Amino acid sequence: MHFSRQILTFTAAAVLLGANEPQTTLRSVVNGVSFQPALATVARGGILAVFGEELASAYTVAEGLPLPVSLEDPAVEVLINGVAAPLFFVSPTQINAQVPWEIEPGRAEVVVRRGGTDSATMPVVVADAALSLIRHDGSSAPIAQRVAGPQDPAAGPASESPALELGSPGSRPAATGEALDPSAAVAAGDSIVLFATGAGETTPSIANGNAGASGEAYALATPQRAYFGGIPVGNPTAEVSSELVGVYMLTLTVPELAGSTEVFHWVSGGQASAGVLGPVAAPTARYLAVPEAAAAAERIDRSDLNPYFVALAPAIDEAEGCYAGVQLLDFRRDSTTSLAECLLPSFQNASDPARFYRPFEAANNSGVLAALVPPEDDLEGGATNRMLLVDSAAGSTATVSLARAAVRLQPGEQGSRDLRLERSDGTGVRDVVDFSGTAVGDSDGLVLLPSPLESGELTRVVAQGNANFAGGYRLRFLAPESVEEVASARAILFDRFAAPVAQAVFPDGWAPIAPPRRLNAQGNPVGGSSLAPVTAGFAGNTTAYVVARKTDGSQDAVVAFSVGLPDEEPAQADSTTGQSVTISASVTPFPAGSFAANCHVQVRWQRIPLTQTIAVAGAGEALNEFADPRAGNLCASDRLVLFDTRTAEVRTVSVPSTDAGAGRLDVALKGALSSYLYFGDGVRETAFRASEKLHVFDGASETFSEIDLPDGTGVPFNNFLTQQVSASGRLIALATGGNPRTTGRGTLPPYPGNRGLLVVDLPDGTATHLTLPEGLQRAIPGTNRMVQDGRRMFGMIPLLGRVFGVFRRPNNPGGSAVVTWDVATGTATEIALPENGYSVVQPFSTGGGGSAPFLWDYSARTASFAFGVYDQSGSLLSIGIVGP
Repeated sequence: MHFSRQILTFTAAAVLLGANEPQTTLRSVVNGVSFQPALATVARGGILAVFGEELASAYTVAEGLPLPVSLEDPAVEVLINGVAAPLFFVSPTQINAQVPWEIEPGRAEVVVRRGGTDSATMPVVVADAALSLIRHDGSSAPIAQRVAGPQDPAAGPASESPALELGSPGSRPAATGEALDPSAAVAAGDSIVLFATGAGETTPSIANGNAGASGEAYALATPQRAYFGGIPVGNPTAEVSSELVGVYMLTLTVPELAGSTEVFHWVSGGQASAGVLGPVAAPTARYLAVPEAAAAAERIDRSDLNPYFVALAPAIDEAEGCYAGVQLLDFRRDSTTSLAECLLPSFQNASDPARFYRPFEAANNSGVLAALVPPEDDLEGGATNRMLLVDSAAGSTATVSLARAAVRLQPGEQGSRDLRLERSDGTGVRDVVDFSGTAVGDSDGLVLLPSPLESGELTRVVAQGNANFAGGYRLRFLAPESVEEVASARAILFDRFAAPVAQAVFPDGWAPIAPPRRLNAQGNPVGGSSLAPVTAGFAGNTTAYVVARKTDGSQDAVVAFSVGLPDEEPAQADSTTGQSVTISASVTPFPAGSFAANCHVQVRWQRIPLTQTIAVAGAGEALNEFADPRAGNLCASDRLVLFDTRTAEVRTVSVPSTDAGAGRLDVALKGALSSYLYFGDGVRETAFRASEKLHVFDGASETFSEIDLPDGTGVPFNNFLTQQVSASGRLIALATGGNPRTTGRGTLPPYPGNRGLLVVDLPDGTATHLTLPEGLQRAIPGTNRMVQDGRRMFGMIPLLGRVFGVFRRPNNPGGSAVVTWDVATGTATEIALPENGYSVVQPFSTGGGGSAPFLWDYSARTASFAFGVYDQSGSLLSIGIVGP
């Protein structure tokens, strides 16, 4: 068990504090069960852990129930929004406490008080429900007991004693007694008990610091469901433990068609927690032959929870406006079904069909796929009154009639497994329907803003990013078409009907910053119009922030547009409610001598949720020229300008000098992960060469550090070639080395992934190189559209600690392959293809032509990915699925 610098980073000044003064940082509070790092989410009644130094004088455990709100003398307490929390134990370096039931959901402040002396304030997010399965340490397996099963019915319960203890310093809740081994096999018909926290409130309620009363039946306020491999568990039950505070006992029977090494999901309300029950071995693929009717498939879809059921669709039939001949492949039943219905796009009137057209939507937290199908009678505007439901668990389909015509299908909100259907009346209202097609409510939704967006003479969007607020309000920034008239830009607030209801000008003398546009070989600007960055405020904040520059170019600033929603002082009438809304603008200039690094197509800035701060990549001069990497130029920054959204204060942090001279950040290679920011090295010799060093900015301590990447590997400049794994603070990148390529099209980067993959742990400050097995040449990163759809052809499955990627072989024998690595050991496994399998990316046809779409789907929720397998001629042979 380690916490590295992520939690236990203390300044030299902190060491000089008094012996009884508790020392903590902004990252000191974590979820006490999952150990989700700050900014952690913990349910009311759940368990949090505080890490630090001098928190108590000794390891002292609470004796008996209810748990006390103080331990030791002088008293040690944990206060959450000023309310004393029940304590499981205290120690010099860790305290475990229960979140009191009366704490309101939202961001809360935690303080450790020792003998009347308070620690620094630490943030945590409190939720009504935030389920956390209690797992074996270092494993994806939940702690479980077998109650009964078909293996030996006479054996009875495995144990009558609690299967866990709620922790000691430096450890998660741990298994005791006769809990199942993490790799123990389970089978259909087994009845097992698991343990979790954060399932929500009960009736009757439970007092702070108490377990449930023995013999009392508690009803949970939120509905409980469970799935094994996407197959619903019949009649799962959740009971309150009568021995352990804040713990729920989850009982289920493994359903038919499911068994060992399947991902298990328990869903409390709309929140799910997952684990894998059974032995996890080296990955292998299941294959199912593709029928001849699906040879032209161009799209693969799967449900939210069932990895072993696939829908294959061809390109849309332009004449019919729908997807014909869709095939359903059921890997568990080894069967294929051809759909007679022609499926409509789920978002028929999308402004960008190439990106948004698709046949299916996956219902959240279920194994159901849904699609719109043509109506029974002619309806206007592409509306339909029929919907197809595919139940992947039952292997069945049903077409249902809708009470009202719909023009768009979407999954339910906030994890709900219901579906939303936008009415055809133009109001944006969505009918919420269940899997029978029956309306169970409605959702206000919103009318999409027109594209292109305009308001009178204002026709040019001049800010990149969306500022959306409660009630469907959206703030957008428009200016006249002429670039020279950017000073006339306005902030315009639209309501949920897409009607403009309020607007505001920029403060006098300020305008949204206009980054330079990239020029093509003929010297003409290409790409979209120059855009200033904009973002909405943090939770509970109805303010949008945009970076601006004085019209004389002498200074940069953050301009805050505060939106007063209905019930504020009268201004303009809102077409949604008839009430008034207001917009007011204020400007916070950058410190003198600091500007935004204005040398890329967008000014780079990042949100830091832990501190509710916005960080702008900055420079010591007003840059106005595009840094063209084709000419060897890097857009570089030597400082960060930090804007505190709570206080409207601004300050700068300089990049420290290095052995090579002044430190510089590559503004093109950047990202934010768990309140850490990372940048490529802005002093490397060649712009297109992969960065062999990362600069990391800790948003909590506001300090820089560096990570030198191993073995001559680097991270490519294009952010599409990286993937962030937020829960673990890891960055997965295509390991790239060598010099840029010179081609007939000019200078190009080296082939990405020609050295395998990199796993960079930002909190730990380490990087691991996963080398390519022999016979593989370089990665196939996929397309921009796949990235937008979340279907990267490399990345990480956090539940299993497994990394994967698709790689090309040399021309002889050629083809491509899927490789996975175990992050803990670095062991590589090449997934064996079926007989005649040549490639998992469709080869070019003998007639040449462009690259065909990839049949690929990756799902972190089901710890799996699916892919097409082609023979050497480019014919689709089968679909493969790699699961746990």
